[in-house]
Amino acid sequence: MNWRSIQFRLTAWYAVILAVTFIVVGIGVWLAMRDSINDTVDKDLRSRLQAMQDFLKPNAAGNEVSLDELVEDAALAPAGTRFRLANTIGRWVYQSAGTEGWGLCHQIDRDCRNAAGLKP
Repeated sequence: MNWRSIQFRLTAWYAVILAVTFIVVGIGVWLAMRDSINDTVDKDLRSRLQAMQDFLKPNAAGNEVSLDELVEDAALAPAGTRFRLANTIGRWVYQSAGTEGWGLCHQIDRDCRNAAGLKP
């Protein structure tokens, strides 16, 4: 087939237009899915944080958090939920299973301690 023929040139243009369309749609779908996944994860984390705050708020009136209640609440949490709670001097009050290797707060980031109101 002659590459200068109208049939070849039209086929080449159609192939290029189809490839560009697939690329643009693919990128659009990927971006939309990424945004949707991020929104879903953010909502889930916010709801877990709100549940933890609701759990700890009644105890903030000077009462210590009951470790038994905390362990029971952690056992009822969705699978894979891991969290740690520190007291005001930076010692861990509770660590769920799998968080032992996370390291200390000041080893990860000095701003973490500042955000918690602790001395660096």
